[in-house]
Amino acid sequence: MTRPEPGRVEEGWSIQNLLSMSGRTAVVTGGGTHLGFAMARALGQLGARLYIAGRRYEVCERAASQLISEGLIATPVRCDATSVLDVDALVELVLSDTGRLDAMVCNAGEIVAVRDGEDPYLEDVPTFVDGLEACLTSTYNTARGAAQAMTRARGGSIVTVGSIHSCLGVDHRLMVGSGRSGISYKAAKGGVLSLTRALACELGPFGIRVNCVSPGRIPQDRSRHPEVDERFADRTPLKKLGTPRDVAGAVALLASDAGRWITGAELVVDGGWSAW
Repeated sequence: MTRPEPGRVEEGWSIQNLLSMSGRTAVVTGGGTHLGFAMARALGQLGARLYIAGRRYEVCERAASQLISEGLIATPVRCDATSVLDVDALVELVLSDTGRLDAMVCNAGEIVAVRDGEDPYLEDVPTFVDGLEACLTSTYNTARGAAQAMTRARGGSIVTVGSIHSCLGVDHRLMVGSGRSGISYKAAKGGVLSLTRALACELGPFGIRVNCVSPGRIPQDRSRHPEVDERFADRTPLKKLGTPRDVAGAVALLASDAGRWITGAELVVDGGWSAW
């Protein structure tokens, strides 16, 4: 029996080199706190020059100072991701400073929390529109700004941030005793996933990759609720909640050359929540 010839092995690479962001520039919107800060730190540790962007400059400044103290290169920038002028100014600053924009992480967003016990809870139309703008319009605006620069450079990576709510609803019984995200948040995150796929198809011919990271329940310290957290952990295959660093690795993969043939994809980071 003739054995099949082994596949041709591409030579001259290492996983360390594929993950390296040395000499590259990355922007993380909403990068001053929680998941955004962990994402920024990961890209900085891989060698990227960071721009930490957000509406609250003082928060971005504190985050950048922390990263600088760790030996990373970081610049804080005030930027409202829903403002076309702010995003254009951010991209212009990055290009003026570095001459390149290699990765844009569209993390800026806001959860409109609703009160427990109001079932069903239907947001009024202005609140619903505000929720879409905070999470969906902001994502498109930052992706659009990045794409304009990346198209000229014929390459780059855009990472959007979805949620398990991009594809799933929520069992309100798990949230008893705590607030929950509103309908606009879930609709926006579903839109983020569809937007990601549409952008990947539009921008692929220019060498630009667009992917979505969708985290599960990763509570901030100020929003922790022991009983609710325990319910979620118990119903998760890995029997625990996530932490910001769990998302950082996914972003590092998608922003770097390690994910160079991944586009239009959703990488769910939820401990297996959506598997059953």
